[in-house]
Amino acid sequence: MALGRAEIEDPLGIYDVVAAYCQAYDSRNREELERVFSPDATLRLLGGSSRGDEARGREDVLAWLTGRWPSAPPCLHLTGNLRITPSGDGAEGTSDFLFLVRKEDGSLQISNAGRYLDRFARHEGRWVIAERAITFLGEPV
Repeated sequence: MALGRAEIEDPLGIYDVVAAYCQAYDSRNREELERVFSPDATLRLLGGSSRGDEARGREDVLAWLTGRWPSAPPCLHLTGNLRITPSGDGAEGTSDFLFLVRKEDGSLQISNAGRYLDRFARHEGRWVIAERAITFLGEPV
């Protein structure tokens, strides 16, 4: 049975927004980072040194994320194992991440690993992250 257009385009749009988040954050591009979140987005940290932090609304989410840039070394997100489940007009998804940083000697180090727990929605004709919870490898949720 042939797949319909939405069955192909919707997952591709969600894959794209997951990748766009990583690339915008890593390149410190606030304008592009803004495009990946819905206006009413929520970000929750379920582990790490920021356990319990929560930002509500795109501007607060952006302030939280970009507030880390001044003290953070150059970094690279790698995401994979993205699983998507349709949910009403949107979708839910999980993806695993590795967070690499460049050390002063130029070598790379895995700084963190974990899982994004996302809710995706359509906004202005494209998929965006409406809710993101971040968990870290080896920590209870």
